[in-house]
Amino acid sequence: MRATLAAFGTPGRTAADKSPVTAEDLLELEHELGERLSALSASIWTAKEEIARAWRNSPERKAILADWEAQQEAIRRNNSDSSRWAGKRTVDTPPIHPIRSLAL
Repeated sequence: MRATLAAFGTPGRTAADKSPVTAEDLLELEHELGERLSALSASIWTAKEEIARAWRNSPERKAILADWEAQQEAIRRNNSDSSRWAGKRTVDTPPIHPIRSLAL
């Protein structure tokens, strides 16, 4: 390591001193990258909007929603059928008190 430093190193100089890149170069690069990032951000936003619009109008989404609505209707129908039996005990057993049933 010392031999490498002795052969290639220059005392008192840093890597920044050896670089041909200037502060103006960095400012120009920052400005160019800022413009590119802004364009990329706008493209991503547009793509997200197009994807969301395509999903909202897709047959797959409509099928999923129709299936969900059918399930909800079946649940409502089942609940209304079971509500006819609410309060009617078919076996002569005392009602279960929720707090007391936990103590068992």
